[in-house]
Amino acid sequence: MGDISLFDNAKQVASFAGLNPKIIQSGTGINKSSLSKMGYKKLRKPLYMPALVAIRYNPLMLDLYERLQQKGKPKK
Repeated sequence: MGDISLFDNAKQVASFAGLNPKIIQSGTGINKSSLSKMGYKKLRKPLYMPALVAIRYNPLMLDLYERLQQKGKPKK
């Protein structure tokens, strides 16, 4: 990944890793779907298992995960 100080904010890091949402447009509708996965795979891939562990053992992360599911986000 290199020097993290090259990024101005967390959104830029997320975009670099491909963790930003992919926007799908069709006619007049605009929907956000899954991750764009256009970023750096070697950064994105190792974050998956720690995220699952955080959901299981950290009550704050579990609460966030459940709120996102209630909003219609897919279960992982």
